[in-house]
Amino acid sequence: MSEKLAEVSLKYVNTVYSTDSEGRVVKQINWESDGDLDIYGEGYGTLTIIENMSEANATSGPCSWTGEAFLPDGTRGLGISKGTWEKTGEHIWSVNWEGEDSVVGKMRFEGVIELSTKILSGSVFSRD
Repeated sequence: MSEKLAEVSLKYVNTVYSTDSEGRVVKQINWESDGDLDIYGEGYGTLTIIENMSEANATSGPCSWTGEAFLPDGTRGLGISKGTWEKTGEHIWSVNWEGEDSVVGKMRFEGVIELSTKILSGSVFSRD
């Protein structure tokens, strides 16, 4: 059974593009909170997506998340997760990942990215 732990809303910062040793495009999409997040305080993270040039119009694929939080009590939290993204509308994508962070332990995230608002929003859940 999982419990909803937090609502999260992050604003887009920038994207860093590179290629890996296999010639794939690596997108590192950076996000930041606009103030404190539930349980996490101020937060920052990078959503990484790796795609083949021949599949530029793919509608889904794998992704990963790496993040850092600065909690109100002066401590920090770190988190890493792996998951998937899926196109659900015109410039709208759902993102889901599971992993672990040093604030809540094992967790999963379910969210949405909307290009029109440049916002990543979603919910963090506990995970067994």
